[in-house]
Amino acid sequence: MKKYLFLIASIAFVSLTSCSNKQGLVNVEPDNKYIVGAYVDYRSLSDEERQLFDSAYSHQAKLTPQSVATQVVAGTNYKFICTDASEKVVEVVIFKPLPNQGELKVSSIEPISGYEDIISSIRKGFEDEWQTKSPEEIGVSYIYQYRSPSMGFVKADINGDGILELLLGDSMDAFYDIFTYDAEEGIVKHVFCGGERDKVKFNGSWVISREGSNSASDSFTKYYRLMNNELVEVKEEGINDDLLDLPFEPFDKE
Repeated sequence: MKKYLFLIASIAFVSLTSCSNKQGLVNVEPDNKYIVGAYVDYRSLSDEERQLFDSAYSHQAKLTPQSVATQVVAGTNYKFICTDASEKVVEVVIFKPLPNQGELKVSSIEPISGYEDIISSIRKGFEDEWQTKSPEEIGVSYIYQYRSPSMGFVKADINGDGILELLLGDSMDAFYDIFTYDAEEGIVKHVFCGGERDKVKFNGSWVISREGSNSASDSFTKYYRLMNNELVEVKEEGINDDLLDLPFEPFDKE
């Protein structure tokens, strides 16, 4: 219970201190252009708020809302802290528009516990120089063994479905891992794992540009989109000059 209360407090702090996006970035916050103020502190749900959650959340993975924070905008944002069947914490943001201004909808879903477990494992590896477990043993690219201070993570909705993906990589180079949340099965899925010769970047159209090579004379660039929790190759987009500068948070806190 103490761990759960600490997590709620941490989430509330992040909500109060998050910055707005740079123009052209993929969504790193709920998809609502009217966000203007801070969330009110988390509290227990009212019967009306519980019904609102049940009306908006339609995915198969069962979630039980435990607390809620609200934000009054051109309508109201409801940020629900939920638990799944295995007591993992999942955050669901639901937007309720003003009367006759649209429909109730889920703006974002983030598996808080699932992503935090991955990030914490890498940070522990940075701290103990990977003496306990290697990157491969925790299920991520070997590249983090180099422990560069520019390595870190970004949470962003890269395909516009409202589910935040976890992107791991190097702010000076590219991304080496992509995780997403399957809201039907209720699990975190690892959809891409790369390395020095296999990495991805993103552009303003949510297209994933994958650069790889088997040797100096055998290289490739392919393009993908994240669809149904898988990377699906698409025709060449030709917009390498429109790459996104995403706001990394470093693994090395120092």
